[in-house]
Amino acid sequence: MPTQNNHLVTFDGFLSISLLFSIFFLPNIVITPSFSIRMEDVIIIFAIYYVYHTKIIPNLWFIKVMLLMNIIMFISLGLNDRLISINSFEFYNKTIKGVICYIVFMIYMSNYVNHNQITKVIQYFIIGLIFINFLEMMNISFLSKAFHMYNSSLNASNSPAENLRITGLFGNPNNNGVFLLMLFGHIIDQYGLKSNKFNLFIAFLCVVFIMLTQSRTAVVATVSFFFVFTYLSKRIMVSIMLVVVILVILINSNLNYLFIILDSNSMVKTNSYTKRIEEWQMLFNMIKAQPLFGYGGYKEFFYKLEKYPESEYFLLWFRYGIFYLVIYIYTLLVLLVDGMISANKNLAGGYFMVSSCIAMIICSFSNAPFNNPRIFTFFIFVIAYFQTAILHKARFTVLSQS
Repeated sequence: MPTQNNHLVTFDGFLSISLLFSIFFLPNIVITPSFSIRMEDVIIIFAIYYVYHTKIIPNLWFIKVMLLMNIIMFISLGLNDRLISINSFEFYNKTIKGVICYIVFMIYMSNYVNHNQITKVIQYFIIGLIFINFLEMMNISFLSKAFHMYNSSLNASNSPAENLRITGLFGNPNNNGVFLLMLFGHIIDQYGLKSNKFNLFIAFLCVVFIMLTQSRTAVVATVSFFFVFTYLSKRIMVSIMLVVVILVILINSNLNYLFIILDSNSMVKTNSYTKRIEEWQMLFNMIKAQPLFGYGGYKEFFYKLEKYPESEYFLLWFRYGIFYLVIYIYTLLVLLVDGMISANKNLAGGYFMVSSCIAMIICSFSNAPFNNPRIFTFFIFVIAYFQTAILHKARFTVLSQS
């Protein structure tokens, strides 16, 4: 990529680290009871200025995929007369945020030194986040107000101990589980590259807190990641140790919510299961009327019924149609295969990409991680991290052969 001015180089580092810090640690900024923004939305304003002055647009496959998805989204909005709807602001914001964040991350991490720097930053952030999850687990009363900033519903400190579900700084145990699994892949990446025992310890802690979220899909995704890791790395002992950690947690913890998944008769009677089935049937009945391009977002539909989309696949099909959904699934599968190829070669970012894709693919069945602005932006970062790692490897290969 072209050489940048020194002040812009410093600025892209500030933007990248600020975006990550906001994703990891900052709550929503509440404007009204029904409207809030993220600090990333504020940072994006400066990022647009940066991208405009650098005039660097990476000519990569993912840029084209995002543009294609955005074209389909605009067609859907237009067909449903929602191009200038106030409720469509969120979709425009997400479109701009995705493209701009990807460009900023790609430009910054295209420098090998910067890529290493961001790796260290992520590791520090992970340690900080795990400590915060630990504090929630300890159920310290005076911290309950701090956790309420991230969760409008009752958090762990207000729940019975036997039903403890760690929500972390996401205010939602399912999203917290998805995010921790994505981070788990990064730690496994670093362990594979350096065989550092401290990284293995952090990986164990990630597994512990994924289990304590009691997110069924996150646990299933984590087990799936174990199988992939074992197959690709041949590190049988590491996988066995991680499985032992899971078994110890299951035996010694009151994870009643999670254990229901093992009893199909009890599972189908839970409010969680019945509500999801009802909402999926309702969405599918509407989807059948407009399957190709959906309802143009139609965010107010969920406000009116006071419902929450409990499946990313149904939500995307409902909002933008079957073409958008197919591209979403195709993108995840391509990135998953690419990540597995890199992980098999023990390249940086491989397992990071694999864990993130597995988390998104599996958890999208009964949750909507892509709809969460923090997970969405972080997934963009993971893709940029993974792709710049491949670029660095290609450069070193060319240099070694010259």
